[in-house]
Amino acid sequence: MRTHGISPRMDSDPPEAHPPVPILIRFLQWRTFLLLVVGAALVITGGVYGRRTYRRWSERHFVQKAAAHLDRGEYEEAALAARHVLDRNPNHPEACRVIAELARIYSPSDALAWRARVVALDPNNLRARLDWAGEAIARGETSLANDVLLGVPPADRTSVEYHELAAGLAIRLRQFPLAYLHFRAALKRDPENPRLRLNLATLELGAGNRRNAARARALLESLRNDPSVRLLARRALLADAIQARDDSRAVEIGKELASAPDASFRDRLLYLGALHRARSPETASHLAELKTVAARNGANAGELVTWMNANGMASEAIAWARALSADVSVALPLSIALSESLARAGDWNGLRRLLEGVTWNEFEPLRLAIISRTSKETGNELGAQFQWRAAVRLAVNQPDLLNALTHFASGWGWRAEAEQILWELANRPMPPREVLESLYRHYQSQRDTKGLLRITQRIVQLDPTDTVALNNLALFSLLLNTDLDEAFKIARDGHTAFPDHPGFSSTYAFALHRRGRTAEGIKVLEALGPKTLRDPSAAAYYGILLAASGDKIRAREFLDLGTRASLLPPEEALVAAARRKTP
Repeated sequence: MRTHGISPRMDSDPPEAHPPVPILIRFLQWRTFLLLVVGAALVITGGVYGRRTYRRWSERHFVQKAAAHLDRGEYEEAALAARHVLDRNPNHPEACRVIAELARIYSPSDALAWRARVVALDPNNLRARLDWAGEAIARGETSLANDVLLGVPPADRTSVEYHELAAGLAIRLRQFPLAYLHFRAALKRDPENPRLRLNLATLELGAGNRRNAARARALLESLRNDPSVRLLARRALLADAIQARDDSRAVEIGKELASAPDASFRDRLLYLGALHRARSPETASHLAELKTVAARNGANAGELVTWMNANGMASEAIAWARALSADVSVALPLSIALSESLARAGDWNGLRRLLEGVTWNEFEPLRLAIISRTSKETGNELGAQFQWRAAVRLAVNQPDLLNALTHFASGWGWRAEAEQILWELANRPMPPREVLESLYRHYQSQRDTKGLLRITQRIVQLDPTDTVALNNLALFSLLLNTDLDEAFKIARDGHTAFPDHPGFSSTYAFALHRRGRTAEGIKVLEALGPKTLRDPSAAAYYGILLAASGDKIRAREFLDLGTRASLLPPEEALVAAARRKTP
């Protein structure tokens, strides 16, 4: 029946403004070595102020230096100054904060630990706590981010930054109405803030309400040339044009976006995508221009190859990448993108050569997963299983990498492997909403009623107020003859709350039928009106109940309509059994 869909949310999620690209994390092993050497060479000196007084002065002096270097983007100098302090006082919160900022840039996997350390050393520092929450959101650690934000004292939950972070967490969890409320609250505190106005407009644009979308579009147009948010506004407008399939407008906005002085390489790729979709004759020349730019930078090269893969140019991407200089060709983003090119081209031996004898550092689980696929494609099933298990084991505590492995498995048609990882994520305290939706779609595509019941139970466990999930839980339980008393109660409550909704009415009517109250169930369905009853989903249940009541002639008409619905196997069995009772 039609309420099988996942629980209600905004009609249209904000579209992706950027093509998916690999994440680059640069590690500075040689700089760490330099810090250790320099730190070992420093000594604590005495002075006219005495050892203790000098130490306090020295700490303040070097922390100020570190902060100043950090502000100017002089990261190596900032690290040296902060390390000078930490060598003498490992518990200096400001020095730890500087290292946390540097870790965010150079080693994101360590940034969360440093943020936590700063808060542990200075628990009343609101700035430190908000930084920690922001880092957790950026890393996809939604459960941790929620806990950190809950630790903010109620009196401090009125700031603009608090509401922005709470909105960011809500977006991560796909709780868009909640994000909207937080942005509204932040805007009340700072009504002229263009960033907040843009965020609100972007959410409204994806909400599916025409009046609000028109207003949001107008606001984004007004921000289109605001230097502080013009790129973001243009990206949102471009995404809107793409979603509306307005190719000429997409090309217009894309060109404006790409020509901005502060446009990124990715912005230029967005313009290339708009040209390609519009089949513009300028596509080839712009692609050639981007190839020249990307040939000097491994990250850009990886993004370009990723775009080419997605647009049917994998073979061209391979030929171009092989001609790049050695220092660019070994860059991790390019290696990840090129592995997809080789897989698309079916060059498994070439892919194995690319992957063997190297390490992808934090992205090692992805390398192992791709090797697993190479093994499977070349007939080594045992090796493929071993390598896949190793990939999952390495990524088990890293949600972003588990998500990436899920996308790999789904794209390769490895349904069992994708399901395994999705449940690993779904069973965490606050799983991303997209994980639950992915599992639901997975079982729906497999027509697996037991799987649908299982994931619906998890959704309701996480949010007992999700009315659509509750209705689905009742329906799947009734279809599988499990927890019938609870299913009846849920179905009755759902129909009471939404008496005119065909999905809720069908579930309640079926629940009444299961209890031997078929005549009451027929009345519930007939209250929907003749037009709604002829919808295939409602017609199937109406026909089942009519057949059970002995009204064989009318039952046959509605059962015939019901065969056009997208039914689950237990529903098909019920319809088939009812048809056998009719002439």
